[in-house]
Formats: sequence, structure tokens, C-alpha cells
Amino acid sequence: MEKRSLRSFKTLLPCEASLVLMALCLWLVALLDRKTALQIGAIWIGAALLMRRFNWKIAMIWWPLVCFVLCGSAWIQKPEPPTDGIYTITNIRSGYAIASRQRQKAVVYEIDNLGLDQKVKLSQFEAVHSQNNEGLFSFQAYLHAKGIDQSAAKIEPLASTGFSLRGKVWEFVHSRPSAALYRLLFYGLSEDENLEWIENTGLPLMALVFVVRKRLSYHIERKKLNIVMAGLQGLLLILFPIRDCSIRLFVFQIASAFCTKWTHRWPLSIIGFLWLAPYSADSLSLVLPGGISFFVHFVSLAWQKKVVQILWIALCQMIWLGKLNVLMVGMFLWFRTFIGWLFLLSLPGLLIPAYGECLAAILNRIQISLEWCTVFGSPPLWYLVLAAGLLLGLVWKWRTQKFIRLLVVFCLFPWSWNLDPFFHVYQMDVGQGDGALIVEPFQKSVTMIDAAGKFNTDQATKLLIPFLQSHQIRKIDTMIVTHDDFDHSGAVDSLKENFVIRKIIRTTQDLFNDPSILVEEEGPGKPAKLNVDYEFWFLLNERRQDEEENDKSLVCLFQYDGFRYLYTGDASSAIEKQLLEIYDLSADLLKLGHHGSKTSSNRDFLKAVDPSLALISAGYQNRYGHPSVEVLQTLNELGIDRLNTADHGSIHLFSLPHLLFVYTADGLLGWVIK
Repeated sequence: MEKRSLRSFKTLLPCEASLVLMALCLWLVALLDRKTALQIGAIWIGAALLMRRFNWKIAMIWWPLVCFVLCGSAWIQKPEPPTDGIYTITNIRSGYAIASRQRQKAVVYEIDNLGLDQKVKLSQFEAVHSQNNEGLFSFQAYLHAKGIDQSAAKIEPLASTGFSLRGKVWEFVHSRPSAALYRLLFYGLSEDENLEWIENTGLPLMALVFVVRKRLSYHIERKKLNIVMAGLQGLLLILFPIRDCSIRLFVFQIASAFCTKWTHRWPLSIIGFLWLAPYSADSLSLVLPGGISFFVHFVSLAWQKKVVQILWIALCQMIWLGKLNVLMVGMFLWFRTFIGWLFLLSLPGLLIPAYGECLAAILNRIQISLEWCTVFGSPPLWYLVLAAGLLLGLVWKWRTQKFIRLLVVFCLFPWSWNLDPFFHVYQMDVGQGDGALIVEPFQKSVTMIDAAGKFNTDQATKLLIPFLQSHQIRKIDTMIVTHDDFDHSGAVDSLKENFVIRKIIRTTQDLFNDPSILVEEEGPGKPAKLNVDYEFWFLLNERRQDEEENDKSLVCLFQYDGFRYLYTGDASSAIEKQLLEIYDLSADLLKLGHHGSKTSSNRDFLKAVDPSLALISAGYQNRYGHPSVEVLQTLNELGIDRLNTADHGSIHLFSLPHLLFVYTADGLLGWVIK
């Protein structure tokens, strides 16, 4: 006989249900940070839901008041552009620090010998910029979400001007022989990439609070325990930098101290956190425990609660970490307990150096590497919508059939991109260079055009392979190197050594020597067709041998879902003229030649191609001045829209028949209909 949930949203009392719904709607409004129009729309939708489900007093009085307080809190805490002056170091992370002065914040990179609450004089600010690729971590986007867009080029540490308890604790911890261990436990700082998941989840502090509360619960009654825990977490806020996880722990503890019912405790916790940290609505340290608490409330049996916890942890890993670690999904709660006890057992090492060194040595021998049981990939949007919808449906009314369907969907995650029906073109943000990825629906074929190198950095292992993994691409069928310049071919050899590439095409001669490539024997130009199930042509394959390297660029024209794409490498205006003499080059999407340089993208060429959108792959503030002002003016005069990777990060084009979507890494969305 089927077991059904004993609770549902409908069974809550009207006042309780309205409070929960109000918190959910407010969370949505906060998630739409800096998108004013969408925030206003969400506020109206929330009012409509509250009025429809409850009454006009809640919808017209309490709901606007709650939103007004949230918006006021966001306005009060909204960062201002930094100016020259004296700042305080409020947070130190791996490789950088945050300096604050009232509402002004800036990044500092020279962090050697800096301590918490130390005064520094900052000047010469410049915009923070980093490569931004969809599915990968972007330092620029991470800081922007926290309202930080500037870094200080000049920093001058100042002598101590007063006593700071937080600073003294920082100095004491870093003076210990096993400081690396305590940096991880107290501040979530790790130099080991294998331990990044601990920092991302805010686990050390959360684990400590969990273990202490659980042990004290055996000896102290609930009311006194809440007071003790609130005091402990208040002390943590004083001793350590204020982070999202510490705010969340403190607010949730205060709510627990005053509210015995979940229907009061949970919504007040969410609302309280959003008032204190309105720009952290998408923080994993809030989403993970907040989501678990919400979902498990609406299921009754213990095994159902466990299943919901595991599924939500898995979904959060997919979205926030871009991967799914099977071990961490099933054993996250055990890891939390383990780290909490590790925290407690390591404390004597602060006073007994030999003990701390011994414990650190033992942990160093335990290689906590979880890649062997990790499935890499940020799931496609349709998969996330499907999985989240099925989870909500299961919690709303538990049925065995729903559970089985949801379990099947989660088991299909390692192949989610193989089930994707869209045709994808990714113009990656590789800096000053080129790199494009073309993926046929259901990953029938994967083609890559160029793989730019980067001096002093292995671009293949640092960017290209993680990008491929994030889209669950395990092999490249064809690598096309348009010409042998470092900003187009520099990462090809490293990529070949560390990734599966079936075929590499470097020159026009490779086209004629490869039996799998069809070469037209009739007609000028002899176009060659790539061996894929859609139109993909190499144009103008007969070139003069005395041409410069850029003019040897392979020219690719391909078509899918009724949209034509033209890639010309670094070909100059002379090659563009030859192309116009031989081919009909109308295209919907044009990747501008030579990164938008004035040596390419001739006016006649642009007018003949007449693209709906021009793509520019260029480095931020590159020394060549790409793209050229003349080319940009020509695009404006011809009414051709453009997107530059230097401004927007990676550019993602994905299509269905006669419908093309454009999405950039910085959140710009558009579409083309034919």
C-alpha cells in the first residue's frame, strides 16, 4: 500500500502557509538581484499568489512591507565605487583579500603579511576582469555578485592603530607550526584543490556548530541550549570574518530560540538572512540547508526524509559546483560530523605544537581526492527544470511512481548532454585568441575550431578541458586549426596529449589527403565537406603559397536548423574579396576575422554577408587594440549587432529549427527567429 506524505502546503494554517509562501517569494526577489524589472514582476506575482491563496490584508499590507524592508536593506548595503583612502582588511581568501571602508569595497592581491582588521591605504583602482566561460568558475562574476568590481593597484600597509580581537586570533592561528590545518578549519582556506569542496560549502564552521549542538543536546534542555548556541555563534562572528555561512548559522539559531514551530522558524530564518545579506540569496551555504529544511518538512517517513536530503544535495552539487560527487551525495552528513569532530579534536594543537603537527601530518597522508567518484558537468537547463519539477512534485504528494521517475532522471545525469536536442555553438572566452566548439544534437559529433594558447599558462588543462568536462564532452571528433598562430593553435598539442581528439586538420592539404572529407571536383574554389551529418564546408582551399600566415586561414561555413555560420580565422580583406568573387556568403552569424582587426571585415564583405549577429573573440584591453574602431563603426552603420568575448565572456548559441537563442556568460539573453 502506498505511503503518502502526512503534510502538504494545503494542510498548513492560512497564517503559517502565508508566512512560508512570503519567504519563498522574497527569496525569489532577492535571487533576481540587480534585475529591477524582474524583481518588480516577482513582487507582483508574490502579491497575486498571496491574495489568491489567502486574503488581501496579507497581500496588500504585510507583503509590500516585507519587500520594502528587503529593498531598503539592499540599498543600505549597496556597495559604492572605491576611492583613494584608508581601508580595513575584512576578509582574506586564497590569493586575495577584501578591503572595506563603509560601503566601499575593493580587492587586494598583495596579501603577504596582511592580517584581518589591518588598516591599508589604497589607490589606483582598476576594474576586476577574468575570463568568464559558461559552466566554469569566474572570479569576476563571483566578486560582482558581492558588489565588488574594482581592485587596488597600489597598496600601502599601515601600522596598527588599535586592538582587534579578530586580528589577534588571525595572528595567533598563523603563528602555529601547523598553520595550514587551522587556516582550513577556522577560515576555510585551502591550498589543495582537492579540498575546495570544504570551502565552497562553508563546512568547517557549520560542522563545528552541528557537533557541539548535538553533544550538548544530551545534557542541556532545549531553551537553554538555544541560548548557549546563539552565544557561541555570536562569538564566532566576533572572532572570525563575517561570511555567508556564519550569518546563516546565527540567524537560524536565533529563529530556533524564539520559534518552536517550523512554519514560523523556517520563513523567519530565510527572511532574516535576506535582510542581513540581501546579495547572498544564491549562496550555497543558504541554499543547501535551507532547501533541505524546506523539503523534508513535507515528507513524513524517515527514509523519505533521507531520500529528499540526498536528492537535494545532488541537485545543489550539479548547479553550484558543476559536478556530481557520488560519495559526497550519500555521505555528506557523515563528512559534516567528521569535520566537526576534527575541528574539536584539533583545538589542543593550538597550544601543543607537537600535537598539531602530528595531526596535520596524518591528514596530509590521507589524500582526500574525490575525482574518482565524480561526474563532471553543469547540466543543461531542460534537465534542471525537469529534475527540480519532479522533486517538487514528489514532495507535494509522495507516490512510488514519482519517486521512480525522479530516480531515473538523476541516474541519467552522466548522459544528460547526450540527450540534449539543441545544436550548440560556443565561442569560448580564451583571452586574446580564438576557440569555438560546435556540438551536434545528442552529441552526434563534436567539432572544435582553434584552441588558443596563453603564455605562461597551460590553456588546455586550465580552461579548455574543464570547459569540455563541464558539458560532458569526452572526445573531439575533429579539431580544425585555421592557421599556425599561437593565438589559434597554441593549446592544440597540450589538448591532444590530455584529451581524445580523433582528427586534426591544420592546412588545406590535410583536406585533400583525408579520404573522409568530400572535395567537390567541379567549380571554382573546390569546397570540401566535413564528414558530419549537416552542411559543413571548407571554402577557398586553393591558395597562393606566398601568402602570409593569416591569409592561409581555413574558412568554415556551416549550417544547421536553417541558420548559417561563417568563420574566417584571421583572413584579411584580400581573402574576403576572393570569397565574394566565388561564393554566396550570406550568413546569419559571422565570427569577425582577425579578432575585429581593421585588416579584415571589409565593408563590402560585411554588407554581402549581412549577418544578424557578429561575434568578436578578443582579449580584455589587449595590446593590439582589437576590435578596431573602424570595424565597430562599420557594424553600427550597417545595423549589425555584435558581441565581444572581452565584454561578455563566452557566447553560447543554441538552436532548434528556425529558432536560435543567444546567451552570454554574463547573463545576456537574446534570440533570432527565421
